Amino acid sequence: DDIPIIGDRKVELPELARIFLGDRWRLFFLVTMAFDLYGLTWTVAAVFAESLTDCFPIWNDDSATYRVYIGAFAMVAIPLSFLDIVDQLILQMIFLCSRLLMVIFMVTTTAAAFSSDIPHFGFQEKPASSAPLADFS
Repeated sequence: DDIPIIGDRKVELPELARIFLGDRWRLFFLVTMAFDLYGLTWTVAAVFAESLTDCFPIWNDDSATYRVYIGAFAMVAIPLSFLDIVDQLILQMIFLCSRLLMVIFMVTTTAAAFSSDIPHFGFQEKPASSAPLADFS
């Protein structure tokens, strides 16, 4: 476990907040963590559904497609939220490798575009190598 152990007793973050800051700060910690996790989950769900709605529309109605993808996200995320982090180890490692791979692809794609003399992306009118990386004028 990653929970700090004092002697043979495990101490979690809300308990540490209560010990060092008191009951009111423990409650403040718990409420802010709840809002933080709620906001983060909402953001990830919205980005997931919006991206899939744009890339893989199911129907002509974007609103209905968006709701289907939100439901799909919920069917995966809600059961996972009940698992301990140790039970999610394989999934977390897959996510870590995926994020690393995505960063490598983004950097490689951008470097290839800047080293080329032809347009590569969508409605791009001229090569990326002709655009400055930064313009401070």
